[in-house]
Amino acid sequence: MLIPEQAAVIRQMADRFLAGESLRSITAWLNRSGIPPLRAGTGTSGLWHPYTVRSVLSSARISGQRAYAPDTRVVPAGGREILGPGDWEPIIPPE
Repeated sequence: MLIPEQAAVIRQMADRFLAGESLRSITAWLNRSGIPPLRAGTGTSGLWHPYTVRSVLSSARISGQRAYAPDTRVVPAGGREILGPGDWEPIIPPE
């Protein structure tokens, strides 16, 4: 479960992306701001990477939707089928 500060960061990431910022620009902003990656901890560099930003922004979960990828090798940014609404509050609207 995300804490409110993490949800706010995801909203800012989505707003910046929809305003035309590149994944690299958003990544640089996150790292300059000292915002730790969502799963920062042991075994991580503590830095954001463009592919991580893409993965977060393309996740169905942030828009309150359930998704399924029958092949676990599928890249999270593509190929997942939306199954329907989840039972959690969306961070951003599905639109």
